[in-house]
Amino acid sequence: MLGPLDVTHDGQNVFIGAAHKPRLVLAVLLSRSGQTVSIDRLINAVWGDSPPTSARQNIHLYVHQLRRAIGARWITRQTSGYTITAGDHLDAVRFRDLTSEGSRALADGDPELADGILSTALNLWRGPAFAEFGDCELIAEEALQLDQLRLITYEQWAEAELLLGRNRDLIVPLAELAQAHPYREGLQAHLMVALNRSGRQAEALEVFRQTRALLSEQLGIEPGPTLQRLHQDILRGDARLVTPEPAVPVTIRDADPVRAYSPLPVPRELPANIPGFIGREDALEALDAMAPDGAEDGADPVAISVITGTAGVGKTGLVLRWAHRMADRFPDGQLYLNLQGYSPGTPVRPREALAGFLRALGMSPDQVPVEATEAAARYRSLMAGRRFLVVLDNASSADQVRPLLPGNPGCAVLVTSRERLTGLVAREGAQRITLDVLIPAEAEALLAHLIGAERARAEPAALTELAVVCAYLPLALRIAAAHLLDRPDYSIAKYAEDLRAGNPLTALRIEGDEETAVSAAFDLSYRTLPASVQRVFRRLGVVACHDFTPNSAAALADLSVPEAASALDRLSRVHLVDQHRPGRFNLHDLLRRYASDRSDTEDGEEDRTQARDKLFDWYLSMVTTAAKVLYPGMLQLQVPSQAPQHVDIDTPAAARAWLDDEHHNLIAAIGHAVRHGPRPMAWLLADRLRGHHNFSRNMVDWLTAARAALAAAYAEKDERALAASLLNLAHAYYCLARYDRAINYLIRAITLSGRSGWTEGEVSALHNLSTTLMVVGRPEEASRHLSRALELYSLLGSQQGRAKLLNNLANACRQSGRLREGLTYAIQALTLTRETSAPRDEAVAITTMGELYHQLGRLDDSADTLTIALARHQELGDRYLEADTLAWLAMVHCDAGRLDQARSSAQTALEIARDIGDRFTEAQALNTLASIKIYTGHFDDSVHLHSTALRIAEEINAHTPWGEALLGLGVAHQHTGELTAAMGYAEQALKLANHPHFSVIEGRALTLFAYIHHGQGLFTEASRYGVLALENHRETGYRIGEAHTEAILARISRDPTEAEPHRQLAIRLYREIGAPVPKELRRA
Repeated sequence: MLGPLDVTHDGQNVFIGAAHKPRLVLAVLLSRSGQTVSIDRLINAVWGDSPPTSARQNIHLYVHQLRRAIGARWITRQTSGYTITAGDHLDAVRFRDLTSEGSRALADGDPELADGILSTALNLWRGPAFAEFGDCELIAEEALQLDQLRLITYEQWAEAELLLGRNRDLIVPLAELAQAHPYREGLQAHLMVALNRSGRQAEALEVFRQTRALLSEQLGIEPGPTLQRLHQDILRGDARLVTPEPAVPVTIRDADPVRAYSPLPVPRELPANIPGFIGREDALEALDAMAPDGAEDGADPVAISVITGTAGVGKTGLVLRWAHRMADRFPDGQLYLNLQGYSPGTPVRPREALAGFLRALGMSPDQVPVEATEAAARYRSLMAGRRFLVVLDNASSADQVRPLLPGNPGCAVLVTSRERLTGLVAREGAQRITLDVLIPAEAEALLAHLIGAERARAEPAALTELAVVCAYLPLALRIAAAHLLDRPDYSIAKYAEDLRAGNPLTALRIEGDEETAVSAAFDLSYRTLPASVQRVFRRLGVVACHDFTPNSAAALADLSVPEAASALDRLSRVHLVDQHRPGRFNLHDLLRRYASDRSDTEDGEEDRTQARDKLFDWYLSMVTTAAKVLYPGMLQLQVPSQAPQHVDIDTPAAARAWLDDEHHNLIAAIGHAVRHGPRPMAWLLADRLRGHHNFSRNMVDWLTAARAALAAAYAEKDERALAASLLNLAHAYYCLARYDRAINYLIRAITLSGRSGWTEGEVSALHNLSTTLMVVGRPEEASRHLSRALELYSLLGSQQGRAKLLNNLANACRQSGRLREGLTYAIQALTLTRETSAPRDEAVAITTMGELYHQLGRLDDSADTLTIALARHQELGDRYLEADTLAWLAMVHCDAGRLDQARSSAQTALEIARDIGDRFTEAQALNTLASIKIYTGHFDDSVHLHSTALRIAEEINAHTPWGEALLGLGVAHQHTGELTAAMGYAEQALKLANHPHFSVIEGRALTLFAYIHHGQGLFTEASRYGVLALENHRETGYRIGEAHTEAILARISRDPTEAEPHRQLAIRLYREIGAPVPKELRRA
């Protein structure tokens, strides 16, 4: 896999045939080793959208041939496809294992061992991953991950070499790597250190100068603080730099050239400190001993401490006490997460935990990888070279913790668990601190602190007795103290007597079982509450939500909001709930279990189900209201009318705030509904969250919700719900730029919607399918689907929906070169959006008009229109459309010769696109920046930017930026006289244009052919291509292309009487369009 596909047995090559298709099938199976790959996916990988009728039989034949070649035991037939189980027989698996081992050795301060392991890992490579199958989407993702990991491994190997003092030998390979990846500041730092230690200080400084110039010119940013600090150290002649010790922070860092312009976020996520902390001096000293000393040399290993003990023993209190006291030791931030290892609901999975941490570290939600392995790698990369404290509270297993461990020195990790987590101690070298209950003196001191010294001194014997009854357990002690504070007339002795006598569990108490003391404290606190408050408490244990508000508690307990608020306040005073944020309450997992047990005992199943349903109905009603306020045009599954709401969310700001606050509860409710019912609630809630997920781009939660909804719909065999869930999943995959998967889901959604009679769903799926098809370069297909959707909309009578479809038709016409027809549709769409008062749709229609004005050669109209659209998108807070509009506006300014404005708009579009993960617009903005470089004569820079855009466009299969990049590369090479290369790019662009019939790109490619042939002195051929291009531009209405073509025809014509009409027409076109007239057309 790490190079051309190769199979060996006992060191001998196994011949698997030279035919491409069987080798491709094997490669796909290997890229999904251990997973079943369906026949349909194999067919799609081999033949794409045009499989032969015999495709299924051919796949079986290829697998048969492969099994004969490599052995039948490796490939097994499954119900839906085939599975290859190769495990660590794969070089890619071996490479990943070695890389992990090498990383650990490096983190543990053993560079020599790391160097040997990482060298072995790198020597497994024979070329790019899956070198011969780069165009297969199923393989490309795995290949890209492997190639990226290879680069990270090179950086780690270089760090190990530097630590071993092998500076001179490292310079040549490091220079090659740094030149190939000029934006990776980690590589540049390694090279600077190696050069400086080898007595080549001037060259080291030159590396910094070139890197700084590149970042400044290309991206408008300065190098990151690590590189700048290293530069200053070299200038000062810092003595630490001439020794092999890691005196400078050359830790691997995946330097992001775009985000480097802004300060890295410093998360401060620790919950409030626990008041009245008493004792635990030995544990605090143990934690002090393992803490990094704060030195700048980065020599400290990752310090991991596991604090274990029974429930309620004070593990979290200890950790928070120490964490707040030592926060200054970790200037880059403190991360905190309750892993909910013992909560009634599902424990937090590593993927979800990583998503939260990555967002806290500044990553945009839509950039968070959805796969746990990739997310963990990105997490470690973002933490590299920085000092963090990570608190992982309430872990259930070592496997839940491992992906959340940073990989670099200088960080500390505190883990609390009821389990001993021996695996972390043995494998990761964690120190374990086991907490017992408090000693008697500490328990009494804690009680005295909480209830007041005077009251404690008045009844010393009773205080001692109460500590005994509470088994010296901190949680029980705190609850008892809270109860006494709530009853100032209640003597300590009486309370201790009641606590011991009133709970039958104490009679059954097992020695050493401190939880019975907690239960006793719970019981007494619970029994003293009014019945109405007891009922609220029991209801809180029915559904494992993250937290509650007076509004949600009111729905759950069927009370008014003031009544629910009063009950929660009462529960908070006796420590049965915790107000962790103003107006938001949660339960310790023991208390949640206790509440659930009390409900099981005191409430019937019907009462519990009714309470759950009321809460879910409230969530559904609220999220429906919020979605309608924010996304009034977005399709929703119909449900019976909801009851009036408890709170007012009739403004976009209120709706957004409510969704942000309740998002985790809604995801938890969806999971509960799938597991315990009612299943329809899963797909209804997920359906309403689609707009919010599209806005927030929290892809991990989006996929979790949509997949859960799909599972519930399958379980219920509800075709309409299946269609809605597939629409939801398709939308998510569209945002992830996984367009083929989105298309497959949408096709299935269309079928299911039609079969279930859900016309609105069918129209929505057709609409979304057309949008996706246009991105991947299939505008004619998109137009057919849009025409069908328009027919259905005429039956529904929805003018707003019709406006959206007309706008999409305008875009389809623009892509296929029917520019005048497209403008007609855009004007119709704009008229309808104004009639239906749909501000977002109106802004989109204005944008489309501006784009069409641009291509029709009305540059001033285009700039004015797009400027209006930009302001609308900014008012609506839609950063995706803001970036898209800026990218188009940059193209308009570029064609009009306003290069400074073009550069500013394109740079802003690029920054926003990368910040929100919009790779399509990122490629578009890069193409425009590259075009500006052509205008200013910086052709090498243009090639670099266009090449980056081309790579992105190919990765996401986006044909518009793909074609732009190919044409731009052709133009850049034509200007430098590299005409053979230019011809190659022009041919690729023409081929791309002809496949989906992108007429505008086709015409531009023909114009480029004319320029290239003119440069080669082939005037007849140049003239022929010029005439063809001219016909194309006049047919499509692409006047900029017409002007460029008339200009080259003027140069081609050797007879002045033939050339002059072309010259005059070109000048007139440029002036009418509003573009600068090229100097070769002007006469003195």
